Amino acid sequence: MGATSRAAQTGPRRRAGRRRAPRWARILLGAGLVLVLLAGVAVVGLRLLGDRYERTVLREQLLDPTARLDGTSLDGPLNYLLVGSDRRPGDDNPAQRSDSILIVHVPAGLRQAYLISVPRDLLVTIPPGGGFTGGEDKINAAYEHGGGGQPGARLLSATLTRLTGLRFDGAALIDFAGFRTVIDLLGGVRMCVDTEVRSIHTGTVFRPGCQQMDGRQALDYVRQRYDLPRGDYDRQHHQQQLLRAMLERAGQTDLRR
Repeated sequence: MGATSRAAQTGPRRRAGRRRAPRWARILLGAGLVLVLLAGVAVVGLRLLGDRYERTVLREQLLDPTARLDGTSLDGPLNYLLVGSDRRPGDDNPAQRSDSILIVHVPAGLRQAYLISVPRDLLVTIPPGGGFTGGEDKINAAYEHGGGGQPGARLLSATLTRLTGLRFDGAALIDFAGFRTVIDLLGGVRMCVDTEVRSIHTGTVFRPGCQQMDGRQALDYVRQRYDLPRGDYDRQHHQQQLLRAMLERAGQTDLRR
């Protein structure tokens, strides 16, 4: 499943029958993003989670006005911004960067979705906002320059829109404690370890093979990048695997409570 061929499916049909990837996908593919396809029950999980939590945080709080898409159609296409911060419980340090930046694109029809990891070291132009005067920096610094939390997410969304032209229907901001809580509420997730790695945080050795993980284990695993063959790209892949596992689990679980 090549990233380019998958991304191309979301573009308009051309005269010769070929599909051209939209501008935002071409830009991010050129930047070395990791893209995977979600289908079936995972898309159901995305919709169920969205239905349950859409009132928890207003999108106006997390999305810059230039990054919001007005008049969202329930039939799609839909774009969501997911931001994972590196904030730990009890950590009041304002200098927090976005540890994970993911875009979920759901084409019209809502039968499949594309999960896109944005490389956090991607060098971009960050617009002014949150007391920041603007300038060039790594994209994950936009969250910090905006002040973290909701204002940081707004500046990050504005940066992504400036970079790609993509505007968003919704956004979610979650920290380490939030990831653990959601996974545990889902009853854990099944993760497949592809390469043995020892956690630099807990010393846990994750051995190859598929296994059930609780929130603490899953979060610890997807944070690792040292000693992996492709470093941060492997970490992005593992984060996508986790989110896909969470969405699939959500699609199998009664979330109406």
